[in-house]
Amino acid sequence: MRPFTRGQIIPLDGGGGSIQFQWNPKTVEGPGGRAEYAQLKCAGGEQPFLQFACGDVPEIRLDLDISGQDKSPGFVKSQVDALVKLTKPVARGQGVNRPPRVQLIFGPIREKCVVVEVRPIVGPRFTTDLQPLEAHVSVTLWKWRET
Repeated sequence: MRPFTRGQIIPLDGGGGSIQFQWNPKTVEGPGGRAEYAQLKCAGGEQPFLQFACGDVPEIRLDLDISGQDKSPGFVKSQVDALVKLTKPVARGQGVNRPPRVQLIFGPIREKCVVVEVRPIVGPRFTTDLQPLEAHVSVTLWKWRET
């Protein structure tokens, strides 16, 4: 059995505290890549030529288990809410709003990313006032590319 690896998702925009986790992965999915090709339709051609259109954003997917064991009753909900908040754009004046960037620190991985999807499953254990004591959260991040 490998020891747990500590990790953090640190918001770089919009404030908020870091989300810390311990993870013992069996596999890591991503970052990967995928190329998009467009059809260049030429008159008289039997099949269209293909030309490179653009590449997809590299993705990193994490499955996190959040436990409220020995924590305050609202700990699990606050961690899930903090992750969901990272999917919302940061309001900045009158321009185009971009998504908030985060720093993913996980073992040797140090990546600036954008959180694009958070899918929590809370339960099955709850406090008497229905605060979840555990949650399984799937997080999808896109690597941020500085221009």
